[in-house]
Amino acid sequence: MGRGENAPTRVLEKARAELAQSALWLAIDDGALPRNVAVSWLRAEHALTWRLHRATLGLRAPAFRTVRDRHRARMTSLASQLQPYDEATALSFPAAPLAELLLAFETASPSVVEAMALGLELMGEHPLQLDGELVRWGRPRKRREAEPSLDADGTATLEHTVRQVIALATSLYPVGTLPTTSSSLNRDAGRHHITQDPRELAAALVAGARTWEIHPYYEARYGERGRRFTRSDSAWLASLGQDPTAEQQIEWLAGVLAARGMPTLLLESHLNHLHEALIDILPHRRSTYAWLLERAHGLYLRRTEALSDRSLGRLAARFTPSSPPFRGMGTILAAAVADHATGIPRALESVLVWAKDEERFGTAWVQAVDELVDAAQRSVQRRRSAERRA
Repeated sequence: MGRGENAPTRVLEKARAELAQSALWLAIDDGALPRNVAVSWLRAEHALTWRLHRATLGLRAPAFRTVRDRHRARMTSLASQLQPYDEATALSFPAAPLAELLLAFETASPSVVEAMALGLELMGEHPLQLDGELVRWGRPRKRREAEPSLDADGTATLEHTVRQVIALATSLYPVGTLPTTSSSLNRDAGRHHITQDPRELAAALVAGARTWEIHPYYEARYGERGRRFTRSDSAWLASLGQDPTAEQQIEWLAGVLAARGMPTLLLESHLNHLHEALIDILPHRRSTYAWLLERAHGLYLRRTEALSDRSLGRLAARFTPSSPPFRGMGTILAAAVADHATGIPRALESVLVWAKDEERFGTAWVQAVDELVDAAQRSVQRRRSAERRA
């Protein structure tokens, strides 16, 4: 097969031609690209490289070890170049095309990951270099000599990837003036502030996906609309590091979510995952993100005033009805009882209105819910009685 006859090759060559004619590329050629735009492009490349590296960690084939090693080296190089400029850009970043690329990594398909790797290599084929106030091209990277071979899903993913890379370039320059808001991640979330750093956005989306993986209750109750709110809320949380009212904001969010059926244990879990993801991609900012652990610990202390971890675990293990087919409902119920006991309005009621739906779950399930809630409330009372005697 001659060069150009392979479908992935045609997709990549067309994307290279479009990027070469983009305002971003032409401004670099002319030496006229503002440094803050270049910083945002490099931040986006760093975020996507980090995400690709994470996506290949579980793939054991030799080809993916090569991808993983190559992108780990690129990620290290980008981090080194970006770190001195962390606070030096005031550009509103276009989150929508970046989020489209990041979310594609939530698949476990090797073909899709391979296609994403091919598409993202477009960003680094002609690497940018920051030199003081100057932005210039670095030494061109060598392209793969072998023609890429992808299945139908991989080719479709590659086409989607290169479209979003081009959208990213055209969104960044000429420079927009409006800040990126939650509406670029979630059409139902209004227009509240979210992080303007692509790397923090990547971490926020990873943390949200991890939280949903660990707590299947989210999927069972809230579905795709809930996923969108997790993404926008997580991107907002990632922006609060310098906010002096962060503690009050977390308290407010904890109350809002509990009133909608999400015990504070879930927010506590998410804050821990968000911290983990942020320091993974930005380890030099560990002190900046320490507040997330502090707020998670605050939620933990309040919950355990009513119900110890040991009691919660024992109660959760008692909840063993055969349906619905997801784990962790006993933990949700016990945590909701603890929130109710600490005075959070509607914390228990909002869980029970869904959990006690006989048409959805059946009589045996509802009976098991009542039994666990009763047992949890008795445990709370015993703890309080013991504290009064002490």
